[in-house]
Amino acid sequence: MKIDNKQFLKTSLIYTLVGAFSPLLNLLIQPAVEGNNLLNADEFAYIGVGEIIFNIIFILCGYSMNNAIARYYYDFEDDPSQFKKMVSGIFNSVIFRGILIAVLMFLFGSWAAKFIQYKEMHDFSSYGYYLLLIGLNMALIQVASAFFRNKKAVLAFSLINLGVGLFRGVFQVISVLFFDTSFIGYFQGSAIGGTIITIILYIYLIKTYKFYWFPPSAREIYRFSTPLVQYSIIVWAQQLIEKYFLIQNADPTLFAIYNNALKFALGIQMVLQALQGASQPEIFRLMKDGINKNKGEIRKLCNMLIVQTQLIIAFTIIPAMIFNEFFYETEIKLAAGIIAIVFIRYVFRTQIIIFGFPIYFMKKTKAFLYINTISIVILIICNYYLVPRMGYYGAITGAFISMTFQTLAIYYYQNKISPIGWNLKKILYYPLALVGITIILEIVKYYTGINAYITSGIITLLIFLSILIQYNKELKEFTLKKLRK
Repeated sequence: MKIDNKQFLKTSLIYTLVGAFSPLLNLLIQPAVEGNNLLNADEFAYIGVGEIIFNIIFILCGYSMNNAIARYYYDFEDDPSQFKKMVSGIFNSVIFRGILIAVLMFLFGSWAAKFIQYKEMHDFSSYGYYLLLIGLNMALIQVASAFFRNKKAVLAFSLINLGVGLFRGVFQVISVLFFDTSFIGYFQGSAIGGTIITIILYIYLIKTYKFYWFPPSAREIYRFSTPLVQYSIIVWAQQLIEKYFLIQNADPTLFAIYNNALKFALGIQMVLQALQGASQPEIFRLMKDGINKNKGEIRKLCNMLIVQTQLIIAFTIIPAMIFNEFFYETEIKLAAGIIAIVFIRYVFRTQIIIFGFPIYFMKKTKAFLYINTISIVILIICNYYLVPRMGYYGAITGAFISMTFQTLAIYYYQNKISPIGWNLKKILYYPLALVGITIILEIVKYYTGINAYITSGIITLLIFLSILIQYNKELKEFTLKKLRK
């Protein structure tokens, strides 16, 4: 089975641009609501805490149904009746879990809010249900995106993602400027904008696929998704631990600086998710046709994915620094100095995704539970000892150590159950070398006071040089082919 490289690159470009729209718009909007007379660093610290809450709501509502619909799409696509039940049942299960969480929030939300470090957030009723809507909307959009990707419905995928980015951004600005100039207004706008799009999406899905509560083979689907939910909770817990130790050991401004860098990193993550989403259906089709028979094509797509990741990081580090430094008024502009070290860890994320593809397809998802449980223990220990001494650099160091373990452990397990014969120089060694050099340059910058643009520029150039060295042969062949034409 051969992949049409030209068509794949075209599709992945569309997904990348669409994936970039929402986070980029969100970053452009933030300076519009930030300033001495608008949202200050403390307000952004409260927003950071709210993000922790709606992200766990998003995980529990979604229950990894985006992965389930992507994988079971191929089991049910030849049976229209069962396929409709699966699609409708999965979407309704997300809403059902949202209702259950709403009940729990009504009963225990005000009590739990008292444990938040910032007293401004103790009145849970003033913002809590906005967070519920944000998390639920995110879950529904993510499941819909996975469904439309596998269906190859590029237009529907684009409309829903562009729509949610645009509506959410517009209502954030309106709410903060005209209704509530605080973190509550920010959450209110996000909730209203996202809900408009998800209502339109849900009406379309019910009209097309009818109404079913639970998908066929629900028990099997939940058995598949449960370890992935546990994995998502562990990833969320990693971010919570980083933020928790910073909140406990630093003032809100320091937390807001780190959290702002993470927001820019989230933009990178959204773009990478779009790229990975473009690759996943093609890789799963190759695996369905036979993993051993299609190892070469699988390796080719994964090589393209790791290169795309590195290029996105290289092209965004300096612009993100410039944007952060020149468009913010308060102290959170200092996040520009740590953009490079925060962005580079997405190399690990792509490696984990690549090595995880065969594990997902073979439904061996329980392995993620064991690997990531050990990872979270490593992270807790690192943050406990490092954050009080090193601030956000302690959080960054803990993330690097735990993600290194995750990457190597998932590679080892994947290679054990389904050897692909990766080109480890391209997939593993060179990318990890870039991470190592970035860490060294960050240490040099910290102790010498060298300008962050110099170290970031070196990292950017090294990424391009690394790709040129690794793909020298392919680039020569491509150039000669073009010249012959």
